[in-house]
Amino acid sequence: MFPFHTWLPDAHVEAPTAGSVLLAGVRAQDGDLRVPAVRAALFPAVAMHPAVQLAIVALSLIGILYGGLVAMVHPTSRS
Repeated sequence: MFPFHTWLPDAHVEAPTAGSVLLAGVRAQDGDLRVPAVRAALFPAVAMHPAVQLAIVALSLIGILYGGLVAMVHPTSRS
């Protein structure tokens, strides 16, 4: 899901602290955690199909690697 949330860092920077906390909480609770579970519950036959499982694994690995590479090149601020 990482490539689809490229707007999120800008939204956190622009939002006040309370808005940033709410944004992070809503995204974590509703979007990232519940959507795949609801889809699997509504369509169990589709979720068990080998091609769908392979696509989910492939997208997950791409997201992990892409997120790691972005984190490695992200400039850090050290005091």
